[in-house]
Amino acid sequence: MYYMNQGSYKKEPDWQSKADARLEKWLKQKKIDEKRRSDNERRILLQKNK
Repeated sequence: MYYMNQGSYKKEPDWQSKADARLEKWLKQKKIDEKRRSDNERRILLQKNK
């Protein structure tokens, strides 16, 4: 039966692509958080220097 299903055989299972999507989302969020934090630190440093 396997050889009949080869055409519809997916390279990766559903859970793997879901996990990849979650990881991608997490990485994006982390990058945004890092940027926000560095912006806040810069603002605080500017206020201290005044």
